[in-house]
Amino acid sequence: MLLNTEKPGWLYEVTHGATTIWETWEGYTGRGDAGSLNHYSPGAVCQWLFDTAAGIRPDGENHFIIAPTPGEALDFAEASYRSLYGEVKSSWKRTGKGLEYTVNIPPNCTADVVINGFRKTVEAGEHIF
Repeated sequence: MLLNTEKPGWLYEVTHGATTIWETWEGYTGRGDAGSLNHYSPGAVCQWLFDTAAGIRPDGENHFIIAPTPGEALDFAEASYRSLYGEVKSSWKRTGKGLEYTVNIPPNCTADVVINGFRKTVEAGEHIF
């Protein structure tokens, strides 16, 4: 559903000019029956993109878990979270050598980075795996 360009699919909306999440899969038809063009219900996939594909999860005060889960159909994912302590970023991309992960942790914070069973606690800054 995430990568589907036909109805029902998220990319159907994008390929038809959507910049928000439509209430219906048909979206704007020009007949005045589109309903809400900024509707959360189908947007629940945003949480999956954020905490699973990109892997950003707040975990207590000044601490985060970064555990991205690359999917077979995606070539990259990137997300950021503006926490009270600063911006947390997580991204991964497929390269000729495999997967490259980049994590940015704000000052005075730590994160447990979990990648395919590997686990490492990191301090603030940029970390590439």
